[in-house]
Amino acid sequence: MATNQRYNRRWAARNFVAGGVDVIDLPLGFDIETLLLSLSGTINLTAAATGVRAEGLAKLIKRVSVMQDGKSIMSFTGDFITHGNFAREGGVIKTNPGIGIATHVCRVTGALDFAHIGGVRPSDSNLKTAGGRQLQLHITYGTLADLFTGAPVGTFALTLSVAVRETKELKEDAPYPAIQRVAKFIERPYAASQEDRIPLDPNCLYRGIMLRCEAAGELSAAVLNRVKVMFGSDGVIDYPVADIVDMNILDLGFTLTAGYYWVDFAPSPTNLAKVSDFLDTYNRADVFLVLDVNGGATNKVQIVPHQFEWIKYQHVDNSGYGNAAKIADPVRGGLFGGARGIAGRLRRR
Repeated sequence: MATNQRYNRRWAARNFVAGGVDVIDLPLGFDIETLLLSLSGTINLTAAATGVRAEGLAKLIKRVSVMQDGKSIMSFTGDFITHGNFAREGGVIKTNPGIGIATHVCRVTGALDFAHIGGVRPSDSNLKTAGGRQLQLHITYGTLADLFTGAPVGTFALTLSVAVRETKELKEDAPYPAIQRVAKFIERPYAASQEDRIPLDPNCLYRGIMLRCEAAGELSAAVLNRVKVMFGSDGVIDYPVADIVDMNILDLGFTLTAGYYWVDFAPSPTNLAKVSDFLDTYNRADVFLVLDVNGGATNKVQIVPHQFEWIKYQHVDNSGYGNAAKIADPVRGGLFGGARGIAGRLRRR
Protein backbone atom coordinates (compact mmCIF):
# COMPACT_ATOMS: atom_id res chain seq x y z
CA MET A 1 0.00 0.00 0.00
CA ALA A 2 1.29 3.46 -0.84
CA THR A 3 2.43 5.59 2.09
CA ASN A 4 2.94 8.85 0.16
CA GLN A 5 0.93 10.86 -2.31
CA ARG A 6 3.07 12.83 -4.76
CA TYR A 7 2.05 16.20 -6.21
CA ASN A 8 3.79 17.74 -9.23
CA ARG A 9 3.14 21.30 -10.36
CA ARG A 10 4.61 24.34 -12.03
CA TRP A 11 4.96 26.81 -9.21
CA ALA A 12 6.43 30.03 -10.61
CA ALA A 13 7.79 31.67 -13.77
CA ARG A 14 9.97 34.78 -13.77
CA ASN A 15 11.53 36.89 -16.49
CA PHE A 16 15.33 36.68 -16.54
CA VAL A 17 17.08 39.99 -15.77
CA ALA A 18 20.81 40.01 -16.53
CA GLY A 19 22.78 40.62 -13.33
CA GLY A 20 19.59 40.67 -11.29
CA VAL A 21 18.33 38.87 -8.20
CA ASP A 22 15.02 37.04 -7.77
CA VAL A 23 13.25 35.84 -4.62
CA ILE A 24 10.51 33.24 -5.04
CA ASP A 25 8.29 32.17 -2.16
CA LEU A 26 7.87 28.37 -2.09
CA PRO A 27 4.84 26.44 -0.80
CA LEU A 28 4.52 25.34 2.82
CA GLY A 29 2.58 22.37 4.19
CA PHE A 30 3.66 19.29 2.26
CA ASP A 31 7.19 17.82 2.13
CA ILE A 32 9.28 18.91 -0.86
CA GLU A 33 11.07 16.17 -2.77
CA THR A 34 12.60 18.15 -5.66
CA LEU A 35 12.73 21.63 -7.13
CA LEU A 36 13.13 21.66 -10.91
CA LEU A 37 14.56 24.83 -12.46
CA SER A 38 14.37 25.52 -16.18
CA LEU A 39 15.81 28.55 -17.96
CA SER A 40 14.60 28.85 -21.55
CA GLY A 41 13.94 31.34 -24.34
CA THR A 42 16.12 33.26 -26.77
CA ILE A 43 19.30 35.33 -26.82
CA ASN A 44 19.62 37.92 -29.57
CA LEU A 45 23.27 38.68 -30.37
CA THR A 46 24.01 41.87 -32.29
CA ALA A 47 27.79 41.42 -31.94
CA ALA A 48 29.25 37.94 -32.15
CA ALA A 49 30.99 36.08 -29.34
CA THR A 50 34.12 33.98 -29.80
CA GLY A 51 32.85 31.00 -27.83
CA VAL A 52 30.33 29.54 -25.38
CA ARG A 53 31.62 28.42 -22.01
CA ALA A 54 31.71 24.66 -21.41
CA GLU A 55 28.69 24.52 -19.12
CA GLY A 56 26.69 26.77 -21.38
CA LEU A 57 23.42 28.33 -20.26
CA ALA A 58 23.84 27.00 -16.70
CA LYS A 59 26.39 29.83 -16.20
CA LEU A 60 23.48 32.31 -16.21
CA ILE A 61 22.33 30.91 -12.85
CA LYS A 62 25.19 32.31 -10.81
CA ARG A 63 23.75 31.22 -7.48
CA VAL A 64 20.62 29.47 -6.28
CA SER A 65 19.91 29.12 -2.56
CA VAL A 66 17.05 27.59 -0.59
CA MET A 67 16.27 29.66 2.50
CA GLN A 68 14.18 28.15 5.29
CA ASP A 69 13.07 30.56 8.02
CA GLY A 70 15.95 32.87 7.12
CA LYS A 71 18.63 30.15 7.10
CA SER A 72 20.38 28.88 3.98
CA ILE A 73 19.99 25.10 3.78
CA MET A 74 21.15 24.67 0.19
CA SER A 75 23.41 26.82 -1.97
CA PHE A 76 24.75 26.04 -5.43
CA THR A 77 25.80 27.61 -8.68
CA GLY A 78 23.83 26.60 -11.75
CA ASP A 79 26.72 24.34 -12.72
CA PHE A 80 26.13 22.04 -9.75
CA ILE A 81 22.41 21.47 -10.34
CA THR A 82 23.07 20.52 -13.98
CA HIS A 83 26.50 19.12 -14.86
CA GLY A 84 27.50 18.43 -11.25
CA ASN A 85 24.34 16.56 -10.24
CA PHE A 86 25.66 13.02 -9.83
CA ALA A 87 22.30 11.65 -8.61
CA ARG A 88 20.75 12.45 -12.00
CA GLU A 89 23.28 10.16 -13.69
CA GLY A 90 24.81 12.85 -15.84
CA GLY A 91 21.55 13.77 -17.52
CA VAL A 92 21.75 17.44 -18.50
CA ILE A 93 18.91 18.91 -20.53
CA LYS A 94 20.45 21.78 -22.43
CA THR A 95 20.44 23.58 -25.75
CA ASN A 96 23.27 26.09 -25.86
CA PRO A 97 23.17 29.26 -27.98
CA GLY A 98 25.40 29.81 -30.97
CA ILE A 99 27.99 32.59 -31.15
CA GLY A 100 27.02 34.40 -34.37
CA ILE A 101 24.84 37.46 -34.93
CA ALA A 102 21.38 35.92 -34.74
CA THR A 103 18.55 35.06 -32.38
CA HIS A 104 19.44 31.81 -30.62
CA VAL A 105 16.95 29.46 -28.96
CA CYS A 106 18.37 27.91 -25.79
CA ARG A 107 17.39 25.97 -22.69
CA VAL A 108 18.81 24.33 -19.58
CA THR A 109 17.10 22.37 -16.80
CA GLY A 110 18.48 21.34 -13.42
CA ALA A 111 17.24 19.78 -10.19
CA LEU A 112 17.64 20.48 -6.49
CA ASP A 113 16.91 17.13 -4.87
CA PHE A 114 16.04 16.68 -1.22
CA ALA A 115 15.08 13.01 -1.52
CA HIS A 116 17.84 10.47 -1.00
CA ILE A 117 16.82 7.86 -3.54
CA GLY A 118 18.76 5.02 -1.94
CA GLY A 119 17.34 5.48 1.55
CA VAL A 120 15.03 3.15 3.47
CA ARG A 121 12.28 5.41 2.17
CA PRO A 122 13.34 8.20 -0.21
CA SER A 123 10.77 10.48 1.41
CA ASP A 124 12.57 10.39 4.77
CA SER A 125 14.92 13.16 3.64
CA ASN A 126 12.28 15.29 1.89
CA LEU A 127 12.28 18.87 3.08
CA LYS A 128 9.80 19.18 5.95
CA THR A 129 7.82 22.42 5.59
CA ALA A 130 4.86 21.91 7.94
CA GLY A 131 4.95 24.48 10.72
CA GLY A 132 7.53 26.62 8.94
CA ARG A 133 7.15 30.37 8.63
CA GLN A 134 8.95 31.03 5.35
CA LEU A 135 10.55 29.09 2.52
CA GLN A 136 12.20 30.93 -0.35
CA LEU A 137 14.33 30.38 -3.42
CA HIS A 138 16.98 33.09 -3.91
CA ILE A 139 18.45 33.30 -7.41
CA THR A 140 21.26 35.47 -8.77
CA TYR A 141 21.42 35.79 -12.56
CA GLY A 142 24.51 36.12 -14.73
CA THR A 143 25.33 38.24 -17.77
CA LEU A 144 26.59 37.75 -21.33
CA ALA A 145 30.16 37.67 -20.01
CA ASP A 146 29.32 34.65 -17.82
CA LEU A 147 27.97 32.71 -20.79
CA PHE A 148 30.23 33.74 -23.67
CA THR A 149 33.89 34.49 -24.29
CA GLY A 150 34.92 37.45 -26.40
CA ALA A 151 32.98 40.72 -26.51
CA PRO A 152 29.39 39.84 -27.40
CA VAL A 153 26.56 42.37 -27.42
CA GLY A 154 22.95 41.28 -27.17
CA THR A 155 19.72 41.01 -25.25
CA PHE A 156 17.95 38.24 -23.35
CA ALA A 157 14.36 37.02 -23.65
CA LEU A 158 14.57 34.17 -21.15
CA THR A 159 12.15 32.79 -18.56
CA LEU A 160 13.04 30.93 -15.39
CA SER A 161 10.36 28.41 -14.40
CA VAL A 162 10.25 26.54 -11.09
CA ALA A 163 8.39 23.26 -10.69
CA VAL A 164 7.80 21.61 -7.31
CA ARG A 165 7.47 17.93 -6.49
CA GLU A 166 5.82 17.47 -3.10
CA THR A 167 4.74 14.47 -1.04
CA LYS A 168 2.04 13.99 1.58
CA GLU A 169 2.21 11.23 4.19
CA LEU A 170 -0.85 8.98 3.94
CA LYS A 171 -0.09 7.30 7.25
CA GLU A 172 0.10 9.18 10.51
CA ASP A 173 2.81 6.97 11.97
CA ALA A 174 6.36 7.91 10.97
CA PRO A 175 8.43 4.80 11.82
CA TYR A 176 11.78 5.94 10.43
CA PRO A 177 14.11 8.73 11.49
CA ALA A 178 13.94 11.88 9.40
CA ILE A 179 17.03 13.51 7.96
CA GLN A 180 17.42 16.79 6.12
CA ARG A 181 19.79 17.40 3.26
CA VAL A 182 22.07 20.41 3.62
CA ALA A 183 24.43 21.65 0.92
CA LYS A 184 26.92 24.46 1.38
CA PHE A 185 28.92 26.14 -1.34
CA ILE A 186 32.64 26.71 -0.72
CA GLU A 187 35.03 28.37 -3.19
CA ARG A 188 38.81 28.36 -2.72
CA PRO A 189 41.21 30.28 -5.01
CA TYR A 190 44.71 28.85 -5.43
CA ALA A 191 47.30 31.31 -6.69
CA ALA A 192 50.08 29.00 -5.45
CA SER A 193 50.46 25.21 -5.39
CA GLN A 194 49.69 23.81 -1.95
CA GLU A 195 48.02 21.15 0.17
CA ASP A 196 44.91 22.80 1.58
CA ARG A 197 43.13 21.44 4.69
CA ILE A 198 39.45 22.40 4.71
CA PRO A 199 37.45 21.57 7.88
CA LEU A 200 34.16 19.73 7.39
CA ASP A 201 31.14 20.19 9.61
CA PRO A 202 30.91 17.76 12.53
CA ASN A 203 27.67 16.07 13.61
CA CYS A 204 26.57 15.30 10.05
CA LEU A 205 26.20 12.37 7.71
CA TYR A 206 28.07 12.79 4.42
CA ARG A 207 26.98 11.06 1.22
CA GLY A 208 29.91 12.60 -0.65
CA ILE A 209 31.55 15.81 -1.84
CA MET A 210 31.29 17.27 -5.34
CA LEU A 211 34.36 19.19 -6.53
CA ARG A 212 34.49 21.52 -9.53
CA CYS A 213 37.84 22.86 -10.78
CA GLU A 214 38.37 25.79 -13.10
CA ALA A 215 41.09 28.02 -14.55
CA ALA A 216 40.48 31.27 -16.44
CA GLY A 217 36.74 30.82 -15.94
CA GLU A 218 36.63 27.44 -17.70
CA LEU A 219 36.50 23.88 -16.38
CA SER A 220 39.97 22.43 -15.95
CA ALA A 221 41.34 18.95 -15.26
CA ALA A 222 44.79 20.40 -14.47
CA VAL A 223 44.08 22.10 -11.12
CA LEU A 224 43.62 19.18 -8.74
CA ASN A 225 46.20 16.43 -8.12
CA ARG A 226 45.02 14.45 -5.11
CA VAL A 227 42.08 14.32 -2.68
CA LYS A 228 42.07 13.10 0.91
CA VAL A 229 39.44 13.05 3.64
CA MET A 230 41.00 12.74 7.09
CA PHE A 231 39.59 11.67 10.46
CA GLY A 232 42.43 13.06 12.55
CA SER A 233 45.43 11.15 11.20
CA ASP A 234 43.32 8.41 9.59
CA GLY A 235 42.66 8.66 5.86
CA VAL A 236 39.06 7.81 4.95
CA ILE A 237 39.66 8.78 1.31
CA ASP A 238 43.07 9.07 -0.37
CA TYR A 239 43.08 9.07 -4.18
CA PRO A 240 44.87 10.83 -7.02
CA VAL A 241 42.24 12.47 -9.22
CA ALA A 242 42.79 9.97 -12.05
CA ASP A 243 41.59 7.21 -9.69
CA ILE A 244 38.56 9.30 -8.67
CA VAL A 245 37.60 9.65 -12.34
CA ASP A 246 37.86 5.88 -12.81
CA MET A 247 35.91 5.17 -9.63
CA ASN A 248 33.17 7.57 -10.70
CA ILE A 249 32.79 5.72 -14.00
CA LEU A 250 32.67 2.33 -12.29
CA ASP A 251 30.34 3.31 -9.45
CA LEU A 252 28.06 5.84 -11.13
CA GLY A 253 27.94 4.18 -14.52
CA PHE A 254 28.68 7.37 -16.48
CA THR A 255 31.46 9.92 -16.94
CA LEU A 256 31.17 13.29 -15.23
CA THR A 257 32.08 16.38 -17.26
CA ALA A 258 35.88 16.86 -17.16
CA GLY A 259 36.78 19.10 -14.22
CA TYR A 260 34.13 17.57 -11.91
CA TYR A 261 35.04 14.98 -9.27
CA TRP A 262 32.62 13.09 -7.01
CA VAL A 263 34.28 12.07 -3.73
CA ASP A 264 32.05 9.15 -2.80
CA PHE A 265 31.75 7.94 0.80
CA ALA A 266 29.18 5.27 -0.05
CA PRO A 267 30.09 3.89 -3.48
CA SER A 268 27.58 1.52 -5.00
CA PRO A 269 27.43 -0.04 -8.47
CA THR A 270 23.75 0.98 -8.62
CA ASN A 271 24.31 4.44 -7.07
CA LEU A 272 21.74 3.51 -4.39
CA ALA A 273 23.79 3.95 -1.23
CA LYS A 274 22.01 3.49 2.09
CA VAL A 275 22.12 6.08 4.85
CA SER A 276 23.90 3.55 7.05
CA ASP A 277 26.81 3.65 4.56
CA PHE A 278 27.35 7.41 4.85
CA LEU A 279 30.37 8.98 6.54
CA ASP A 280 29.24 9.69 10.11
CA THR A 281 31.01 12.66 11.75
CA TYR A 282 29.03 12.80 14.97
CA ASN A 283 31.19 13.86 17.91
CA ARG A 284 34.17 14.37 15.59
CA ALA A 285 35.79 17.81 15.40
CA ASP A 286 38.81 16.72 13.39
CA VAL A 287 37.37 15.95 9.96
CA PHE A 288 39.15 17.60 7.02
CA LEU A 289 39.01 17.63 3.24
CA VAL A 290 42.60 17.86 1.99
CA LEU A 291 43.26 19.05 -1.57
CA ASP A 292 46.62 18.90 -3.33
CA VAL A 293 46.32 21.62 -5.97
CA ASN A 294 48.35 23.32 -8.68
CA GLY A 295 48.57 27.08 -8.35
CA GLY A 296 47.60 29.64 -10.95
CA ALA A 297 46.34 33.22 -11.06
CA THR A 298 42.80 32.09 -11.95
CA ASN A 299 42.80 28.58 -10.49
CA LYS A 300 40.00 27.71 -8.09
CA VAL A 301 38.13 24.76 -6.66
CA GLN A 302 34.42 24.90 -5.80
CA ILE A 303 33.22 22.46 -3.15
CA VAL A 304 29.70 21.26 -2.37
CA PRO A 305 29.49 18.69 0.45
CA HIS A 306 26.34 16.55 0.20
CA GLN A 307 25.50 16.24 3.88
CA PHE A 308 22.47 15.25 5.93
CA GLU A 309 21.46 16.23 9.44
CA TRP A 310 19.18 14.32 11.77
CA ILE A 311 16.17 16.40 12.69
CA LYS A 312 13.61 16.22 15.44
CA TYR A 313 10.53 15.90 13.31
CA GLN A 314 7.07 16.26 14.80
CA HIS A 315 4.96 14.48 12.20
CA VAL A 316 1.87 16.55 11.49
CA ASP A 317 -0.80 15.30 9.13
CA ASN A 318 -1.16 17.90 6.41
CA SER A 319 -4.88 18.10 7.04
CA GLY A 320 -4.02 19.47 10.50
CA TYR A 321 -5.28 16.51 12.54
CA GLY A 322 -2.15 14.39 12.95
CA ASN A 323 -0.24 13.79 16.16
CA ALA A 324 2.83 11.61 16.20
CA ALA A 325 5.85 11.51 18.49
CA LYS A 326 9.19 13.17 17.89
CA ILE A 327 11.77 11.02 16.16
CA ALA A 328 15.49 11.11 15.40
CA ASP A 329 17.25 12.73 18.32
CA PRO A 330 20.22 14.43 16.60
CA VAL A 331 22.49 14.14 19.65
CA ARG A 332 21.73 10.83 21.32
CA GLY A 333 20.13 9.02 18.40
CA GLY A 334 22.79 9.34 15.73
CA LEU A 335 23.17 6.65 13.13
CA PHE A 336 23.67 3.60 15.32
CA GLY A 337 22.58 5.11 18.65
CA GLY A 338 20.96 2.03 20.16
CA ALA A 339 17.19 2.19 20.50
CA ARG A 340 17.19 5.85 19.50
CA GLY A 341 19.22 5.44 16.30
CA ILE A 342 18.16 4.17 12.91
CA ALA A 343 19.58 0.72 13.62
CA GLY A 344 17.47 0.43 16.77
CA ARG A 345 14.33 1.53 14.98
CA LEU A 346 14.85 -1.01 12.22
CA ARG A 347 15.47 -3.78 14.80
CA ARG A 348 12.19 -2.98 16.52
CA ARG A 349 10.37 -3.52 13.22
